[in-house]
Amino acid sequence: MERTLVSDWTKAGEIDHTQRLSGWSRLSTRWWKHPSVISDAAALTDADLLHITDQEQAHLVPKNSPVPVIVTVHDLFHLSPRQIKLAEGVVTVGDMSPGIIRKMDLSKLRAGLARADLLICISEMTQREVKREFPGIPTALVRHQIDVDFWNPEFNLQPRELLTDYGDEDSKILLLTVGSNEPRKRLDFVEEILDMLPAKISDDINIIHVGSEVKLSDEELAAAFQHAEALLFPSISEGFGYPPAEANQHTMKLFQRVVFFLQTILEPGVMQLNQSMRSGFGQGEWREFPMTNLSNM
Repeated sequence: MERTLVSDWTKAGEIDHTQRLSGWSRLSTRWWKHPSVISDAAALTDADLLHITDQEQAHLVPKNSPVPVIVTVHDLFHLSPRQIKLAEGVVTVGDMSPGIIRKMDLSKLRAGLARADLLICISEMTQREVKREFPGIPTALVRHQIDVDFWNPEFNLQPRELLTDYGDEDSKILLLTVGSNEPRKRLDFVEEILDMLPAKISDDINIIHVGSEVKLSDEELAAAFQHAEALLFPSISEGFGYPPAEANQHTMKLFQRVVFFLQTILEPGVMQLNQSMRSGFGQGEWREFPMTNLSNM
């Protein structure tokens, strides 16, 4: 709240859980110790509001809290998993078959969300799902904040040499994917498309899979965005989708080449590569539309 200058609000305190445990100790700490710490703090605090910053910690919402509790919900992929049928097959979003411990954990998360006084959603899609799953709980739409100055090359230009450890060369075309390797990210689709390229083209491409294969520092990620020709983002479902928003702060050249961007964030257009265009991809059959700048969102 202090960072975003919310009028008349200040941060009274913060409770972080950084302890690394395993096995039963981790489970007992998550299910009993941490909730007890939060419940005691809520009973003793003079704060006017308790904010739990991620739905994966919603089990911490105290029962009968003396102060209002809000939870920020990024997505409900694990609480409400689904399968999406595409031309290339079925893509799973979330875990359709969690183990018994995870099922119990998800039950606690759902119960915690139901106890909240307000659920903050980071996108319209998330808000629609939250309203469907928790119809009696008020919701609010608050998008993630992007540090525009950090990602903008005019203020924070990073050298391409930062990427040499990841096989990057000035003579090659640099492509990026950013995110985990969850099925909904559809990185196999990216690999399939790249495999269809003629050798004379693919040999000139270096693709860095950030998050799924390598971890970059913030400075290295900024360099990757600034020097890449394109961010490939074929995800079928996102809560908000940070990478394209961050890419937008680097260069409109890159931004206009984002593949499969989120229509809920970018309107009216996006360069699209759909199923019917697969056969012509190697010959460069692209459709490009005007893009919307996120800097004013």
